[in-house]
Amino acid sequence: MNSLIASVEHELRLALTIARHSKKMKQYDLARAREEIAKLDLPDKESLLRAYTRDYRRYRATFDEYYYFYQFYRLSDAEKREFLTMRRLQTIIQKYMLKYGEQSRITGSKPCFLKTFSPFIKRKWMRVDKKSNPREVQAFLDSFDVIAKPTGSSSGTGVYKIMRGHGRAEEILNGKLPILLEQCISSEKEIAAFHPASLNTVRLLTLSNGKDVSILGAALKTGNNGSVFDNAAASGGYFAEINPETGVIISDGITVKGVESAVHPVSGKMFMGFEIPRWHELIETCRAAALFNSRITLVAWDFAVTPQGIEIIEANSIPSPELHQMPLHKGISKKMFSTMDELGLSYRDALFWAKILWFFI
Repeated sequence: MNSLIASVEHELRLALTIARHSKKMKQYDLARAREEIAKLDLPDKESLLRAYTRDYRRYRATFDEYYYFYQFYRLSDAEKREFLTMRRLQTIIQKYMLKYGEQSRITGSKPCFLKTFSPFIKRKWMRVDKKSNPREVQAFLDSFDVIAKPTGSSSGTGVYKIMRGHGRAEEILNGKLPILLEQCISSEKEIAAFHPASLNTVRLLTLSNGKDVSILGAALKTGNNGSVFDNAAASGGYFAEINPETGVIISDGITVKGVESAVHPVSGKMFMGFEIPRWHELIETCRAAALFNSRITLVAWDFAVTPQGIEIIEANSIPSPELHQMPLHKGISKKMFSTMDELGLSYRDALFWAKILWFFI
């Protein structure tokens, strides 16, 4: 009886959560679509807006997904269903945030993540707030090249680099706090060669039930235009799909604007056929990290392959599915749902509520 009551309570909370989130996101997505379409050099912008609005009810694709990432306006309904859109993914994430709130708390705070996963992290770091000792902050700035990150930042927002000996503790302490200072590390030379200015990383998308782990996708992320970041949205970086079994890149590079290139435009290094060094070590490290906390479910991990070994950079509870769908122009929707079935991870109730609520919202 108690389990039935708990189940009913969960479903009610899930439905209300999805309803609130869906309404908020619909308002945001439609407003952004209008803004973005207005910027395009097209003869019939109204037709595009009508087509997007019509498809939004069914697929909940953001305008970036609809126009740049997957070019939905060129696809049939059957082809559109193959793609896992961000809003559809978020309905499932909402379910697991209710069930396992610990995961989002850990990955949503960079200091909390670094503490929790300290066995997988070798670089030095420190959290700076108003109570921090200026001498300790200055000593850190004088010891390494440093990456400074707002503690809750995402997509590279507010992140900057400080060269060793050039930072001043008073500037940090008088700025926006709290902030995270991390020792800069370098990619292994073959990976660094794609874009030497940035730390180029490997993104691995995993599903776990606490006992088993499945890798849904793998991609190499590289910076561009001299940026120190490999974030595709923030730096215009290129990413390419990796075969999870072999560690070999199986696509050309692509940007979030859909620009494709066989070689990195800065270095001229070819994407297709490149084999990620220490691949099996990286996969084993990823599996160990995904099982380190039994309440970790769907996570996108960023790893650096360095001369010293494998290093976790961060983990994301709200993955970017485009990284694993754009390079091969192929959706992962079926793969994700079949993997969740294999691992015994429920998701159908979230999709059911989303389908019902999207019709009315």
